[in-house]
Amino acid sequence: MQVNGYMNDLRPLTLTCIKSTGKREANLALHPCGPRGVVAMQISFPFCRPDYCARDLVLTFPAHVDHQPVQCAITAEALEDHFGARSLREEDLIDAFTAHRHDIEVAARRMLNEVGGNPVLLHSGYFRFCS
Repeated sequence: MQVNGYMNDLRPLTLTCIKSTGKREANLALHPCGPRGVVAMQISFPFCRPDYCARDLVLTFPAHVDHQPVQCAITAEALEDHFGARSLREEDLIDAFTAHRHDIEVAARRMLNEVGGNPVLLHSGYFRFCS
């Protein structure tokens, strides 16, 4: 089963990223055409409400990488610092996530590609230095 992500206008969005099958994964991901030994990694995001984890102060949201579920998360600090969350309250964090869902999914997609489709946690510093 494949679930596509959605942009702000709710049109399906499925992007393909590059994933290496060898040791030079980070360098190969930058090559626009992809050398031999590279396979396309399909990354999509189901359109659902993120889950709040009060213990870790994060919102978690699912991704599908090559049709397999992978957990993604973004810290409350990142939502406050970069996406205008008014407080650490669950509703404020979810409102900020919802308003900036596309930008957060783009960052998660980039990170998933960089770590080979493993679970990711987006910190404030990622947006500070990689945006």
